[in-house]
Amino acid sequence: MPERTVDAWVAAAVCSAFPGARIWDPTQAIRGRNWDRAVRLLGTGKIFIFEDKATTAVARKRKTPLSTHRIDIGRAQLNWYCDEIEPGNGGIPVYYVLPNPPWKGSPDPVSVPEQAACRVTSPAGPFTHWAYVIRCTTLRAALKGRRTVDTHELPLLPGAMPIADFFTGVRCGREGKWLPEHDELDVAMRPGDRDPRRPVDRHHRHEGSALAVFAPAADFAGQQPGP
Repeated sequence: MPERTVDAWVAAAVCSAFPGARIWDPTQAIRGRNWDRAVRLLGTGKIFIFEDKATTAVARKRKTPLSTHRIDIGRAQLNWYCDEIEPGNGGIPVYYVLPNPPWKGSPDPVSVPEQAACRVTSPAGPFTHWAYVIRCTTLRAALKGRRTVDTHELPLLPGAMPIADFFTGVRCGREGKWLPEHDELDVAMRPGDRDPRRPVDRHHRHEGSALAVFAPAADFAGQQPGP
């Protein structure tokens, strides 16, 4: 499942769950300062960051299931999210989106393959039922040093939940970070941080498709703020 398709389907799911959501993608390093670390949002609501991941079809000869999908998890990027972005960004949580495609093999090589229908309906339900969300720190602990995860393992991966359940957690106060009205997050450079005027070292820049989301409290249908 291509990463850009995951990006598009995640954005569609966010807008369906939170019609007033403010979305920015990609929210990545520019001149050494990460956009995730300088967020100004007016109003009350929840903020969180998604890192979407693609899947690759895998055929195995012995280990069951013989047909599955695999997700590559870049260790350096994961450590970056856990050790730098979350702590240096006012505690805004970063979640990985890991799809478990309900089809076997690779998508059909046409402009719009039949697998595209799985965003809305499939034997496993819509996309929000078979795409999983997990906090970056929880994912790192669950992987125990591994750099890949097979998608059939996702329902049993500690801390992982379908996006639909994650959105419920956002509404109920369990997921994301609450921002009070007129809250401004603007993290000053700490000792050792790179001067934003210096050129970016492209060899050490972490690429990805991080999507920052602010879901306004007005979209929570009367739910009261939680922790």
